[in-house]
Amino acid sequence: MGKNEILRVLEEIAEFEEEIVLEMDLKNDLEFDSLMYIDLAVKIKKITGREISAFELSNFNKVGDIVEFVGSLQK
Repeated sequence: MGKNEILRVLEEIAEFEEEIVLEMDLKNDLEFDSLMYIDLAVKIKKITGREISAFELSNFNKVGDIVEFVGSLQK
């Protein structure tokens, strides 16, 4: 799962019309809530085969943190 694919998933979940950049805050800029983190966890599992908890994902603040984390799962 590459950076662009993760950004596309985040755009879809957040229903965000503008370009998402790595510096954006998940909660403040994209208005992520607990259901959105669950959706993200499910999509990451479908793509990577790795199970991640929504709680674990909710500890990340920035889009770049999620991109880096998911990238580390594939190494």
